[in-house]
Order: sequence, then C-alpha cells, then structure tokens
Amino acid sequence: MSTKKRNWKPQTALVHGGTLRSQFGETAEAMYLTQGYVYKTAQAAEARFKGEEPGFIYSRYANPTVDMFEKRMCALEGAEDARATASGMAAVTAALLCSV
Repeated sequence: MSTKKRNWKPQTALVHGGTLRSQFGETAEAMYLTQGYVYKTAQAAEARFKGEEPGFIYSRYANPTVDMFEKRMCALEGAEDARATASGMAAVTAALLCSV
C-alpha cells in the first residue's frame, strides 16, 4: 500500500493505514516472526548495517510487523513518525535515556 498521506477518517486510518501486503495476497497483515534477514551479498549486508541502504537488519531493531503498527499509529494521530516498544517500561527507559 502506498505511504502517501490520505484524508481518511480516523476509523478508516485504523483499518487501512500502514498496511503492508506481501506477494501472497493475504487478507490480514502477516506476522513477521523472523529474527534475521537474508542479503544477496556481504556488501549488501554491510551497506544495510551501516544505514546506507534501507531495510530491516535484525528484528530487535525493527521488523515489518512493528513497521506497520508504527505507520498505523502515525495515520491515526496525524504524526510524522512513531516508535513502538515491547513494553511500557521500555518506552519510559527510551525517553529517559534520551536526556542522559
């Protein structure tokens, strides 16, 4: 689905915002439970880990499931970006560590 900003009502944004469909055409978002990702070459992996190439590198940092959730929260709240954490304590820790 396109990442273009749309003028959806909040209810529509909750249902359709941030949706990322795979090539399999599922009717609901897939749960990506993988921890690592495959790279075509060692150079491609290096570029991804250095942040020179977009994409996922390790599920602890980001994965397609969390990415869809963050995009839906942005659509719902009208925000430019969002960060999801595994727990409320992780969110508090992240906020506090930003000021240390």
